[in-house]
Amino acid sequence: MAKDLREQVRKMIIKNNSNDEIRQFMVDRYGDFVVFKPPVNKNTYLLWFAPFTFLGLVLFFFIRSLLSKKKTTQTQTIDTSKAKDLLK
Repeated sequence: MAKDLREQVRKMIIKNNSNDEIRQFMVDRYGDFVVFKPPVNKNTYLLWFAPFTFLGLVLFFFIRSLLSKKKTTQTQTIDTSKAKDLLK
């Protein structure tokens, strides 16, 4: 596909099309995803916000995992001390 895009751009440059005309042709044909910085609109929300959402979920589960391990360690310490008291 990249080869086809390069060939199409080359043909348009030979026809003396402007950069804006070439960009608009590519956006019309392939959508906003083809440009380096697509605009933020309803069609590109996923493209713009998915990385932040993914990062937020990773951080959430990482922190949750850390807190869970801390709570388990505290519970084990309490259980160990109770067991020692019962064995005395």
